[in-house]
Amino acid sequence: MPPTDDPSYVLAHSLACSLACWRAGDFGKAERICRALLAEHSHHPAVLMMLSLTLHGGGNSAVALGFARRAIAVASLAAEAHHNAGVILTALGRLDEALPCFHQAIVLAPSHLPERPVPHWRACRGRAESGTVELDLGFTVDAAYAHAASPIPPRLSPLGR
Repeated sequence: MPPTDDPSYVLAHSLACSLACWRAGDFGKAERICRALLAEHSHHPAVLMMLSLTLHGGGNSAVALGFARRAIAVASLAAEAHHNAGVILTALGRLDEALPCFHQAIVLAPSHLPERPVPHWRACRGRAESGTVELDLGFTVDAAYAHAASPIPPRLSPLGR
């Protein structure tokens, strides 16, 4: 039996329970679990991401966006945090802010794309003569992509990190 007084176990177990509630559509229970975790783990990216997903799922996207941004601030390399911020911004009708979030998620994790384009390097637009290059993802994030995007739950390791 796992030690129930081990904070890492409690965190991992509670996050898994919150994720299960979110997937089942019980956003209220998922939110309560996340808010309890937030009291002790205010900067934990998975807690912040799960709370943003539960708030968004429950229809409180404006508040969810704040937690999504906090998750990005503490885990800027977490593609799912950027992706979920894009989903929330799209729901709020802020597509001009959502598209860069989706783009950043794809830069960090091209596997989030619905198709498998071939990225390549190209001369920067308007600066070809300087020899500066940029990565072309072979895919353009557009309004259709944003409106079709679904939230991605955070990855949970055995220790919840």
